[in-house]
Amino acid sequence: MSTDDSSTDLDHVDEAVRALLPNYLKRRSVDVVTINELLQTGDFLELGRLAHNMRGSGGAYGLPKITEIGGQMEAAAKQQDGEKIAELVQTLEHFLSGIRL
Repeated sequence: MSTDDSSTDLDHVDEAVRALLPNYLKRRSVDVVTINELLQTGDFLELGRLAHNMRGSGGAYGLPKITEIGGQMEAAAKQQDGEKIAELVQTLEHFLSGIRL
């Protein structure tokens, strides 16, 4: 099994969870837009909340990369590091665009 960050192999995901993935991934795509908007307004509190939720949910959907990105983004929000968050949201967007269900 590859450890490549862009890996989108979802064979390990339970069938019941896999059925929930399209909606989950759609919400993460909306998060990308929201994160960019929050960066524009400098709302690091809301960015941290959103990132915390991502950190807590990715693994449950068989997507530990989302958990990892969410955790890093949460830490960056606490530091009010907009540059790091902008970098991470691009990573998230790239990751999401590579997932094939």
